[in-house]
Amino acid sequence: VSKVNAFVKHTNHREIVIAPDGGITETSTLTLENTARDNEPGVGGPYRTYIRFFLPLDASVSDVTLDGVPVPSREAKALTPPTLPYIERVEAPQTVQGIGVALEVAPGTNRRLRISYSRGVRIAAGREAVFDLLQYKQAGLQDVAQTITIHFPVFWRATDETGFTAGGKQTVVAKDGELEYNTTLFTDVLLRVRFTK
Repeated sequence: VSKVNAFVKHTNHREIVIAPDGGITETSTLTLENTARDNEPGVGGPYRTYIRFFLPLDASVSDVTLDGVPVPSREAKALTPPTLPYIERVEAPQTVQGIGVALEVAPGTNRRLRISYSRGVRIAAGREAVFDLLQYKQAGLQDVAQTITIHFPVFWRATDETGFTAGGKQTVVAKDGELEYNTTLFTDVLLRVRFTK
């Protein structure tokens, strides 16, 4: 037992790409940094964690990597305990599918966990479409740096309809073909973007 979680910093980056035909792909990257030292009894050492991703039912996962290396699947009927890291399907509410990843972050290091998937739905083909994006705050964490980047065809126009501000400053930055949302998550966030084609 240790208190190493107090030394772990979390950073999330979601990158969504919307193709001209309305197809949607997403990559979500979680960076975990363990700032503890190995020689701090009771508070330091490796950080072992189990992270669950909840994805839409229509999502098709293309890869899950840890520091750029594919994460192996756990053998469900193996007689020996699994070695870290591993990935497995997990129970989830009926409206989503769950992926679990167990991993370890050594003292003084960071690990980058990435999951990539494509959606089975597309942005509507009409002149206008609304895209809603929900980002849950992880329970038990006070402040997680979050970046969400949405890439879309440059001939589309995007309007942020959420109007988020932090410290009096707009948190959504727009430029041709891209919207970027940067903040520290203290609560769940719902972004709404209206695309005009």
